[in-house]
Amino acid sequence: MATLATKPSNILSIKYQKVTKAYLAEKEITGSEKSGEHHSYTFKGNNNTADTARKKRIAKIIYDNIKPTLDKQNQATTKEEVEKALTQDSYKKGDCVEIPLIKPIVKFNKLTTANLGKEVYIVIQTEHMQEREIKMNLKQGKEKVFTDVEEPIYVTQDGQAKFKFTAVVGEFSKEKTVANADDFIDYAIAKIKLGSTNSDKNKEYENALKKTKEGKTYLFIAMDAEPEDQNWFEVKYEEIFDNRPNLWYYGEGNWFEIEKAGLLFPFKSIPLNHPEGFKNDNYKPYDYTLHETKAPTFGYKRGSSRIHAARDLYYEIGEPIYAIDDGVVKNVYSFYYDTWAIEIEHEYEYKSGYKLYVRYGEVSKNNIKVKKGDIVKKGDKIAEIGLLVPNIMQPGTDKRGMLHIEMYTGEAKGNLTNKTIKYSEMMYAKSSKYSKNRSFQRRKDLIDPLPLLKEMFNNSKAKKIIK
Repeated sequence: MATLATKPSNILSIKYQKVTKAYLAEKEITGSEKSGEHHSYTFKGNNNTADTARKKRIAKIIYDNIKPTLDKQNQATTKEEVEKALTQDSYKKGDCVEIPLIKPIVKFNKLTTANLGKEVYIVIQTEHMQEREIKMNLKQGKEKVFTDVEEPIYVTQDGQAKFKFTAVVGEFSKEKTVANADDFIDYAIAKIKLGSTNSDKNKEYENALKKTKEGKTYLFIAMDAEPEDQNWFEVKYEEIFDNRPNLWYYGEGNWFEIEKAGLLFPFKSIPLNHPEGFKNDNYKPYDYTLHETKAPTFGYKRGSSRIHAARDLYYEIGEPIYAIDDGVVKNVYSFYYDTWAIEIEHEYEYKSGYKLYVRYGEVSKNNIKVKKGDIVKKGDKIAEIGLLVPNIMQPGTDKRGMLHIEMYTGEAKGNLTNKTIKYSEMMYAKSSKYSKNRSFQRRKDLIDPLPLLKEMFNNSKAKKIIK
């Protein structure tokens, strides 16, 4: 009799719990989609929106009015969407306009390095681990810098400094304000800040980085993704370097590097009025690093009533200008003698809890590379040196340009130029020679840029950006 071979009709399918990837990342908005919903805005007065400039101004006012309400409702729109909704040439009190709501499309780009103090995301990709809470540390690698090797460092999550932080698989996929949230159903994503809420601890970390040869140190992720009250090895960790329970490494040669939160100089060459790069002897009296001497220096007299609020870096026309740090472009506008200015709120915190605000002034109006609302990265080209018209030929008959750079701590709000601010109201800016009957005519959180410019110059030289 022939033997009958039978094939099982049911095959047992085992679903292994896995952590397939884990990395630090930054979030990028790659686009947006309309949500199909609208926000109704009622005009409180009569408004003329017949020309583009007026329409943009009214759109900004409306956006600034409705944004707090939308934030509370987990909704969003943009100034551009508000402007598009203003289809009439005029509106009277009581008129309503329906403003489309949008949802951003996001992705998370892996980081291999970041500055101390930067906000980043820990992204963990999993399989068959829905709703699992994952516990993590960032730990010291290679050699003692912040703390002993394999000991955790402080991070900040939800406004609290902690060693252990958490993320829940699938939680981000429930974000109603993100168009592609469903893409992250198998991800645990934690938003953290690299550092503590304690300024003394952060200063300790900064000083530790300064003592290292390269100004950086190495970290790795330690992770506990196991179910509660279960034995170890319930979860399979891929790309793992060390097989001990509760540890997940980047792996030798693939550490996460953390650097001191250094700014870069806004140029890749030395200013013509810098002691290391004087164009000729005529430029020496115009050294921008001096104290209240000649036009380029901070605190020097201007006209009959003003004090100079910047440091002026002299360059030839067309010299590229670069962002000193990551940030958001807040304004771009006509500034002085046919040149323009760019205002950027940078991520760097000169004062803890406040973002450094910089005006890049006297740039060429024809070669601006950014617009209001753009996100810039440290080192991005933003503009070029412009030509002042009528020409300011100084020293001698040299016809060249300059970067007029102003810096603010971010503690105050409002326009940077403000003629009503008295000298006595300034929080930090001082002029030892020219304060009598004069004022900076600037926002009160103005600072002298020189200490940061010196640090930035040294940072760029150390990185061989400035040759």
